[in-house]
Amino acid sequence: MMVEIPLACLTSFHMVKSIINILKSQTILKDKLALRSKKEQYRFLIIIPIFNELEIVEELVNDLCKIQNENIDIVLTTHISQVKMISKINIMLQLTDSQSNLKLLINDKVDSTKAGQVSYTINTIATDNYDYISIYDCDSFVDTRAMDYINTFSYEHNHVFQQIPFYPNVFGDDFLQDIALTRNIHSLNYTYSCEIITFHKSISRNPFRMSTHLLGHGEHMPKKTIDYGGGFRPPFCDSALGFSLSFLEVPIHIIPYPDISSSPSSIYDSYQQGVRWYAGCDLYWREYRRIQPKDIKVYVKLLYTLMNNIRWSIFPLACIYLFHKGFYEVTTIIVGLLFVRHLLLFSSYQQLSNIAKDHLTLVVTISKWIYLFLPYLLMRLIWSIAPIEYYLRLIFKKPFRRIPTPKDVRKSNVDNE
Repeated sequence: MMVEIPLACLTSFHMVKSIINILKSQTILKDKLALRSKKEQYRFLIIIPIFNELEIVEELVNDLCKIQNENIDIVLTTHISQVKMISKINIMLQLTDSQSNLKLLINDKVDSTKAGQVSYTINTIATDNYDYISIYDCDSFVDTRAMDYINTFSYEHNHVFQQIPFYPNVFGDDFLQDIALTRNIHSLNYTYSCEIITFHKSISRNPFRMSTHLLGHGEHMPKKTIDYGGGFRPPFCDSALGFSLSFLEVPIHIIPYPDISSSPSSIYDSYQQGVRWYAGCDLYWREYRRIQPKDIKVYVKLLYTLMNNIRWSIFPLACIYLFHKGFYEVTTIIVGLLFVRHLLLFSSYQQLSNIAKDHLTLVVTISKWIYLFLPYLLMRLIWSIAPIEYYLRLIFKKPFRRIPTPKDVRKSNVDNE
């Protein structure tokens, strides 16, 4: 009884807080979309690392060739070992306008990681000619409205812009794929209940929560900001830079236009993303502990951040534990709150879908969204195991498996009516 009651209260508290944050975030996002007058004409260098992406590179290049803006240059960067992909891209570029702002850069160094490719590009190209460096994944859609939005801000040497992450694929071909793809609903919850609220605070230089971080796609910053944060470096290319900038109290501004991407449709690959999710969360407090002075304030922040990470994993286990101990009413209330949050996230999903309508024709109905509640519960239960594997890998120094880019990302415009 001494354990169950505090556990039930704490779990319920976080559920109610999450619901409130989602409602606030929907309002914040609406305010961000209010028309801003255009002030500047910044120069942007878009860097897109590609590796083993032969199946999607053709549509990627076709989409990028449609971007004709004299203030935007685009560089596809890949490793010299990618012979077939390099050949395919070169053939496509020869067929495009010779004045195209799209170029291919081949990394002939040993490092073929994303961090290595991005760093190689930044060090090779004359980045002083650009006001902002923009990083996208090869499975992202480049939305130039993000650049238009940045043009409404006065220039600062140390600040970052991050587009809202949006993973629209929530249905698979069968029930197992549905379970895997409800990871995207989890990401939606994380965005609306933590990131938008925290992004809002970060503008006032209050980087308290781990959720203030860069995604690795849809992020835009001056070259001086990248240098200030220590640059892109493995093993956690974007997390490490994002956390470093948070430590240095560099504000991260939210861009209301979403960065559309996808995630694996197999349970195993989705689970492995969960392991990497917790790895990134864990990296934050470990790095923070390493570089900050050891006073009581820092230790309180470390404890809070660690608990905030762990609670994502223990929530499903806590519900099972409370049910097992006979707290049926409490468990029902918690699951009921989770269902209310799930319904609210449908409005969040629609909000981002409407903003991204130029890139999406995918339709999700409320009835099908309700159906996804069960796969979502199962996904969260599976993900609760991920921190255990992460810490075991940490103890035994086992490397993380590289997760492939989803091959169906550019085929996501399928109606689910």
